[in-house]
Amino acid sequence: ERHIDESLKGTLRAAELTQQMLAYSGKGPFVIQPLSLSAVVEDMGRLLEVSISKKCTLRYDFAPDLPNCDADATQMRQVIMNLIINASEAIGDHGCAITVSTGEMHCDRDYLSGTYLDEQLPEGRYVYLEVADSGCGMSEETQSKLFDPFFTTKPVGEGTGLGLSIVMGILRDHNAEVEVESEEGVGTEFIIRFPL
Repeated sequence: ERHIDESLKGTLRAAELTQQMLAYSGKGPFVIQPLSLSAVVEDMGRLLEVSISKKCTLRYDFAPDLPNCDADATQMRQVIMNLIINASEAIGDHGCAITVSTGEMHCDRDYLSGTYLDEQLPEGRYVYLEVADSGCGMSEETQSKLFDPFFTTKPVGEGTGLGLSIVMGILRDHNAEVEVESEEGVGTEFIIRFPL
């Protein structure tokens, strides 16, 4: 019976890894529909709270009347969970805060050309979701490898290095862009934007 349990757990882990790789490669199944980023985060509230360190405080700053963007709800939950868990791990044992914000802004071409996923996105109105932490921040070297598959700053055996690569794949599929601002000893902000 113990061997069956272990086999089942191994199979589930393999299936999860396969889904992650499909998401990264852009081959995973998804359903695009209008949704509110604020509502997605609100629906995940309890799950997010139990997924982070007990020394972290989770704060929300949602824009009123946020327009819907076209996205897959399941994949948006995966993006948000990845960003929140990364922020929690960056904070470590210090009692710090994670802030999740949503809003709307206008992006011109000059601005978009400086983001990770430019892809010649059109200038115009974008809705955004920002996850900011007051953790350890990242060096420029770490930031340059941030979205590389299998890159991780965790000890061997504690991470796959796929989390942010999956985020990148999902955002690419959604014609979205991502910006990262980080300073060592100060904290990190991940901002993802979806064209309206």
